[in-house]
Amino acid sequence: MLFRSKVIVGEVIYWNITNTLNSLDVTVGYGKAVTLSGDGLTLAIGAPNSDSNNGRVYIMKRASRNTNTWVDVVTIAELMGGERFGSAVSLSTDGGYLAVGAPFYNGIGGVEVWRTTDGTNWNRVSYANSLGATNGWLQTPMESYGSAGQGRIVALSGDAQVLVVGEPEHSAYPDGGYGEGAVWVYYNQGDWWQLASQAKLMPTKSSIPVLGFGVSLSISTDGSV
Repeated sequence: MLFRSKVIVGEVIYWNITNTLNSLDVTVGYGKAVTLSGDGLTLAIGAPNSDSNNGRVYIMKRASRNTNTWVDVVTIAELMGGERFGSAVSLSTDGGYLAVGAPFYNGIGGVEVWRTTDGTNWNRVSYANSLGATNGWLQTPMESYGSAGQGRIVALSGDAQVLVVGEPEHSAYPDGGYGEGAVWVYYNQGDWWQLASQAKLMPTKSSIPVLGFGVSLSISTDGSV
């Protein structure tokens, strides 16, 4: 299947396709995840099946909202081991921060946060995964009965101060989980991402389980909702 990402400009209630961006390789999953900055100038496109499912993210920019010419800026890749980096992407309002999900990282899943100050050079500023605080990765408590697929969906607040991470295959309860799902919440403390005091959100246990909690996420610009 050919994946494409389409950049659209709204005019009142009408939408016109102004450009089509696509990869020549139909196997890479180009456009499976897409995020546009709030100012409309930065675009990040995930291709999680690139490089034997290691995954890539393509970052593009345009000079102003009045032009439809998009220019490749950089490609971010994590060539480690089939983690499907780029399965989820989320940009801040100004396009300065990018969160990227890799739900198959080490069989459990993880998230990386990247930052640019000049719009061209991107640096990894923090990690967030399920394994523990090693080599800069922030700890999300790993539960032997249910951690899986973290980073399948991510949402970054517009001000880049709050990050929410979906783990929809998470089994929430040790006495027989069903993949109810969970959502993790991080706060940006000077580019060091800390788990919130009540970091784990999950559905209430019941005789009829809720499945896939966290499969879709959204957060407000200031991260309050």
